[in-house]
Amino acid sequence: MKVNDKVKIGNLGNLYTTYSEMFERLGFKATIENYPSHVDDYYKDAIFTVFAVEKHPHFGNPIVAIRGEDGEELLIGREGLRLHKAAIEFTVDQDFILAAHTAACPLWRSKLQSKFPDAFKQEDKPVETEMLKNVWYIHNFFGNDYLINYQGDGKGYGFYNGSWGKNWHFGEQRIHQGARKATLAEIEEALREEAIKRGYGKDVVVKTTRRGLQKLLGDQVAYGLDSNYLAMGGAGIFEAGEWYPIAKRVTAQQLEDAFGGPVYVDNDVQEF
Repeated sequence: MKVNDKVKIGNLGNLYTTYSEMFERLGFKATIENYPSHVDDYYKDAIFTVFAVEKHPHFGNPIVAIRGEDGEELLIGREGLRLHKAAIEFTVDQDFILAAHTAACPLWRSKLQSKFPDAFKQEDKPVETEMLKNVWYIHNFFGNDYLINYQGDGKGYGFYNGSWGKNWHFGEQRIHQGARKATLAEIEEALREEAIKRGYGKDVVVKTTRRGLQKLLGDQVAYGLDSNYLAMGGAGIFEAGEWYPIAKRVTAQQLEDAFGGPVYVDNDVQEF
């Protein structure tokens, strides 16, 4: 996607509404906040023009500045847009095929291997003699599935048979034998599923370390491999092994009896 492309919004949940630093960098008229100024149905058919494209500094995906025919300016993740009246070329990369193969049933695994045989060919690569810290590895060991961010000394956080844990302990030699580095798609999908289990989603309020309390504007996720940072709906929810806490409303009775005003709680009471 490039400057002057005509686009439509496919998902309002990918908007960045209070990213003042990026507003200034990309030349927005309003540099504090840019919220949608129309009802949601308006955006189903509205056509916008791209006036700037920038890579997100934390997780690397493109974020796009767009301007409507009425002058409205919005900032949105590339995944929330679709090109208008343009030929779109669909491509499938090896990481996507391998991730789909891992999640598929036996029948579709066979179909994927037949359709994309080159994706399953193993290239001659130097054999790693040790596991690297802060790298995600995937492995099946005697029927047990691992997706682990290795932290050294046979320890790591991540998934063991689909269950999340912060302090898994393994014999280093045991997990290293047959392990491979996980793909971006495999990591993102596993974290997305875990986020849904934990209750993250549209309109949920999260207490972030970077920007305090943030409301998730959608349920689309984006994961940055280098930063080990997962965002959903324009706000961070996971970073380097830690899930940001969800703020939960107390009951009206609790408010009346204890606090006398609107608050959110997450173990300790947090004001919103």
